[in-house]
Amino acid sequence: MTTKEFCYNKTLTQIVKDLEKLHKEKQPQQENKIYKRIYDWEGYALEVPLNKTIYKEEYLKNYKKYNSILKRINDRLNEINIYFTNSYKGYPRNPYIELLDVALYCSNFYNHNFHKYPFKKIFELYNEKIDITEVNWYYVICGYLVDKFVELKEGIEDTLKTKNTEKERYVKDIIIYINDYINQIGTMMDIIKSVIKKDIEINIEKVIKENNLLNTKYKKLNKGFNNITYELEDYIIKICINKNNETKFLNEINFYKENNNKYIPKLYKSDISKKIIPYYYQILEKITGKTLYEVWYKLDKEERKDIVLEIIKLLKTIHTKKDGNSFKNFIKERLIKVLKKCELEDELFHNLLDYCDVYFNKVDLYTLHGDVHFDNIIYHDKKIKLIDFERTMLGPIDYEYRYLNQYKTRPWKWASETSDLLTIEADYDEVMDIILENDERLKEIPYLEERLAVYEILDLLQVYLHNNDEELLDKIKKKIIILKYNK
Repeated sequence: MTTKEFCYNKTLTQIVKDLEKLHKEKQPQQENKIYKRIYDWEGYALEVPLNKTIYKEEYLKNYKKYNSILKRINDRLNEINIYFTNSYKGYPRNPYIELLDVALYCSNFYNHNFHKYPFKKIFELYNEKIDITEVNWYYVICGYLVDKFVELKEGIEDTLKTKNTEKERYVKDIIIYINDYINQIGTMMDIIKSVIKKDIEINIEKVIKENNLLNTKYKKLNKGFNNITYELEDYIIKICINKNNETKFLNEINFYKENNNKYIPKLYKSDISKKIIPYYYQILEKITGKTLYEVWYKLDKEERKDIVLEIIKLLKTIHTKKDGNSFKNFIKERLIKVLKKCELEDELFHNLLDYCDVYFNKVDLYTLHGDVHFDNIIYHDKKIKLIDFERTMLGPIDYEYRYLNQYKTRPWKWASETSDLLTIEADYDEVMDIILENDERLKEIPYLEERLAVYEILDLLQVYLHNNDEELLDKIKKKIIILKYNK
């Protein structure tokens, strides 16, 4: 039975009732198959018959990013590798991907005309019958795309062997569908989160009245684990809902009070008294624009270089030299902590601690943002602003660039759900090269290359802690061996 047949001429309530019945008839089973699908997209592009296909132009514009996306969605599908053997399509399928597929069809997504109401209603009705609040829905949304790439690959191979106009139109439609789907991931996640998450009740009207922001429309932008953000016509109200995050929230407030320049939002008001509402809150300047991740793939080489140069200027405005404690101890303590958690006793890792005594023997400390990546940089009309100062700290300038230094290999790690699959390594190749060439302060730092490598090893160890990937561990060991000969 196809999705169309399953959904045809039924109410949303009946569709969900039928789907629920299918999913309750048999318990899910763990699937042993591990997905590592990577295809020869470059080879297809070089095939002579492709030049005569209807989808040639669309394919050549998109194929270079496909394996980067596939690597990530394969991994995420493996994380949710649970299947029912009696799916409506007649073969084993992940029940949550099946639910997503039905919701997409009922919302007319397949016709490139996404209607949010039926999409949300399907999830609401299903959640009333079967609890889906603990499902990692971002991984489900990513994993759904694996089959679409299989369909694309098979369609291309068929049309390269035999001329088939109808099949070529189908391949072109899949390419467009994948692009549409990736661009709507943020919207889908927002809808699903609104269904499965219980909101903390915030009397935002009290905050608005207290601060004379009356007659102002507002809407909730997001609800994270730590903060809820509301957007008004000219302001942003940020509320700390996690008591364990109050120190960082206050850290951000203090930074805004001590700093004021064109590259950061203005702080209009902060309140930690908990008299109006039982939470800390800030009222900030509303920043127009999108995160740099969301626009980077649309920019040309020169536009990207101009932005990186502007990032350097931006960071110089907040990097104030300070006196402070030993940064060497900070790095070594973080390494010791993660090595202990990873249960890594290899002498190689302990040698790394000794190398730090050399690389970080002399360190000048500055005020740092502490979390510089493209999701915290807002872009609008060729101008940028930096947001989220909860992790401000004292450290050397090169530590500020530790994430951007890894953009050649995994820029998507710091991207949001909205921009993750829009983020491809090839688009970020030159980011750190431009920084190294143009931030003259870095040229004065001894052992710069080695220090950046230590920061990367530390981040990779954090990844290994969560996935126990032996290939990743081998990669980390090779990086430490290289450091051994540069000590």
